Amino acid sequence: LQNKKKILYYSFDDTFKDSFFTSVFTDKYITFQKPDTVYTLINCSEAYYTGRNLQSIPDYISIIKDIRDKCFSYYNIQPNRTLTVLYDRNDVQKKNIKNIDTTFLHTNNIVHISDLITGFTFKETLRLLSQTKKFIIPVGAGCFNYIFLDTTSQVFEINPHAPNSWARQFGLYKMVDRHIIYVSNNTEKCMTATQQYGGDDHIIFDKKLLKVLSKQFNLINT
Repeated sequence: LQNKKKILYYSFDDTFKDSFFTSVFTDKYITFQKPDTVYTLINCSEAYYTGRNLQSIPDYISIIKDIRDKCFSYYNIQPNRTLTVLYDRNDVQKKNIKNIDTTFLHTNNIVHISDLITGFTFKETLRLLSQTKKFIIPVGAGCFNYIFLDTTSQVFEINPHAPNSWARQFGLYKMVDRHIIYVSNNTEKCMTATQQYGGDDHIIFDKKLLKVLSKQFNLINT
């Protein structure tokens, strides 16, 4: 993020990504591309990264931390991590957490979020994650949120049938203090699954999961 140059950026009408991009680079360095405008680029370089494994990038953790800190600074957010948050992923079609024990959530003062991907603005997401100390989340693209945690945070990641942690594969687990992978075979079939071994199945919040979660996060088992 040093030695910045002007960036030609096309939005695709995604306000979440626009806000993320702007908070990292600021409007000063961004030209928002208009579909009906022809641009002449001089001394232009194309920068892109198509892989998912961030661990192949030298010093990637420092880069991610820089991105996180710039986002917080842009919105004047000071992290103060006290919350335990459960995101059940019920706003998308795959890998939902089902039958959650609401008594357990209430007893342990756990913040229950169902629409983190579809219902939060980028600023709202930042504010929530800046307060998150313990994060309960299904495996999948939600590991993007690890960017805005830190080494005082802990994550309990729930996988259906087999450990398939994207956070481990891509290196984002190194952003947090503890990354706990829990595998459950008590699942409900996902009707839009693309993974053959049941990796997209929904996870039932059963007594076994509750027991392990309570032990790992020092919670009251109801």
